[in-house]
Amino acid sequence: MEKIGKYLEQIGNFLITRKKCILYLDLNDYSIGDNLIFDEEANYIWLKSLISKIEFDEISFDLILDYPVNIFVEKYEIEAKKQIKLFFSEDRNMLETVLESEDIKKQTLYLERLLGGKELFKDVDHFFLKIFNLFSTISDMDSVHLEVLISNVLRDKRDFSIPARLGKTFDPKLINIKDIVFRQNTFLSSLNFENINKAIATSLISDDVGKDKTILEKTLINEIIPVEADEKE
Repeated sequence: MEKIGKYLEQIGNFLITRKKCILYLDLNDYSIGDNLIFDEEANYIWLKSLISKIEFDEISFDLILDYPVNIFVEKYEIEAKKQIKLFFSEDRNMLETVLESEDIKKQTLYLERLLGGKELFKDVDHFFLKIFNLFSTISDMDSVHLEVLISNVLRDKRDFSIPARLGKTFDPKLINIKDIVFRQNTFLSSLNFENINKAIATSLISDDVGKDKTILEKTLINEIIPVEADEKE
């Protein structure tokens, strides 16, 4: 980070160049008019998310931001409709983030409340829509990733150790994502997760410390596996 700080500096929502550079945008990553809008009169490019390469005289690296940005255009070239080269001089505003950091924080907290079962929703479709709407404004994430996430927090009412989609009938119950590890793993595995105190407490009040302990876990708790004696003996 110290090395990058010699070339770029963040001030508020702005990214400032400390040395002259070239920013490369591969047009294969964008659809003009959709996730890339070039306003030549206002001299800026709006991107739904930034996937780029930045090049200085001494160094080059990828510059990727998973949220909307405005790039201030100083000088540019378009090469065969495949690439945009943006030239920046020293100490220039290169880009600004459209979302305030406080807005991102609010969205993160809202997602935590959703996955923690602290927000109301009518049914599974409504729950999915809430999460989809949250991510669709800041990312091009494929919905299949959201489906995997939701599948893991919607557990079968009769058996919390499996997702609801694997139950005999689809009868889901939302379980806090932080609690799932204590319902489907052994307590020793749950020690690796987050809440050590809860893992220990669970083991003390439960006579079931896990159906499928790993070899490492069996070694840690000094569990001896009995070997049946040979019938001849």
